[in-house]
Amino acid sequence: MAIFSRNEANRNGHTVLQVTSLDSRTGEEELEQLKKAGVPVEGPVTACLQARHYRYHKLAEDHEYTVVIIPGSNVPPEAGSTVEGLATWASKTYKYARARAGIALRLRDLLSVSPELMEKLKLERIIVVHDPTDTRKEGARVFGVRVEGAEGFLDAYAEDETAYGEGTGFAFIDLHHVWSKRS
Repeated sequence: MAIFSRNEANRNGHTVLQVTSLDSRTGEEELEQLKKAGVPVEGPVTACLQARHYRYHKLAEDHEYTVVIIPGSNVPPEAGSTVEGLATWASKTYKYARARAGIALRLRDLLSVSPELMEKLKLERIIVVHDPTDTRKEGARVFGVRVEGAEGFLDAYAEDETAYGEGTGFAFIDLHHVWSKRS
């Protein structure tokens, strides 16, 4: 569960979402919650959430995360289209860091109650730039979210499938606010 307390632009003109993680769910618990909510979960998403090392991707309990979303149209070609290239570019250019994969699940929750956010951002999907979740069956994957109708969905892309353009945004963590303990 999470609280979204802010939706504004930062000093760079990027959309900022303040996410407070109230609990620290395992991948299995996240999968169970998605199924309870009636969200269709595809094979790669299931494989990522069931991966043994997902525990390194979950959010810390009772922490605030400042999530920034950069439209793909603002990413220069030299950044590349891999997680590594995007993360390096965002770090050098804006001092943004890779997110944890758990951010994607909280973004999906937000989009399920506020699907108009994607329309406001003029995006079709948001790829969360995090260390890829390695699954034996599906390979290395990163999570993304999208909206269809009024429902938020979770996807898992091969780490080199992060092609961007007008309809894609990328989520990072703003290093100026990461890991601040909620008071």
